[in-house]
Amino acid sequence: MRGVPEIANLARFELVSRMGRAIEVLAERFRIFAAAQERALDARENARRMRGLLFASVSHDLKSPLNAVLGFAELVGREDLSDAQRESLQLIVNRGRELLAIIETILDAARVEAGQLSLFHRASEVEELVTESVRKAQELATDAPTEVVVEVARGLPLAPVDPGYVTRAFGVIIAHALRTAPSEAGGRPVRVRAHLQAGTAESGVVLTDHPIDQIRFDVEYAGREVPPAELTELFARHATSRGRGLTLGLSLARSVIELHGGTLEVDGAPDGVPVVHVWLPLVVSGPDPRRRQLPSVPMIGYQHPG
Repeated sequence: MRGVPEIANLARFELVSRMGRAIEVLAERFRIFAAAQERALDARENARRMRGLLFASVSHDLKSPLNAVLGFAELVGREDLSDAQRESLQLIVNRGRELLAIIETILDAARVEAGQLSLFHRASEVEELVTESVRKAQELATDAPTEVVVEVARGLPLAPVDPGYVTRAFGVIIAHALRTAPSEAGGRPVRVRAHLQAGTAESGVVLTDHPIDQIRFDVEYAGREVPPAELTELFARHATSRGRGLTLGLSLARSVIELHGGTLEVDGAPDGVPVVHVWLPLVVSGPDPRRRQLPSVPMIGYQHPG
């Protein structure tokens, strides 16, 4: 073979000649494959650079002026305003906070995709985590008339988590429950529970897949508008028609929980109302090299189920 594969001398036998032509074809296929690999490596490097530009530009060009607007709105709110003016100002604040949450979700989703999301574990009170999660949820679902009922067991140990990311993840889940609640007043509330994982659930079913050294959080929805199967699709990063703007946030919430070494499952109450169960460990595990291949890595953009 010389340079570009070609037969140097005529073959004496037809079988050898055909083998030479097959080698020539195979070598051409390998060249095509090698060129494709080079293009893939170049594309990956370009994507890495674009992701870095996204972090820098979005943080500076969008978050900074938006924070300035929210800060100015807070200053204006300290002045004497009429009821109409205060209502308009509150609308600006609410929409600004929603936009800020969307920007942070996009940035965190990109970091998870790149395997660059860093968690800083800190021993945190479970009651404080739940309270802050509910507060963030109410900021994201300002127009929801449904109330949130919180039940936190007494004597829970401290949870070694990143409080910023965990409360944001739970906040998105609770906010989705509020946004999908029935609109009639006085309906069923959204329930948030936290307790130490025991050997059996309230129904008496043995939970063998979840050890007792975990804290269990339950978010019970207020209605059956989103069936458990569809809610599972949302957490699995599949967009549906009823994501209510939180599709990316829900898949990111699941990724954050899994990065903490926890698990998330969607179940259905006896009356068909979906319930989200989250288990978080009480012991921080070491670095996990598989974190970059999370099954629920949020993808930026629409992905249809199937």
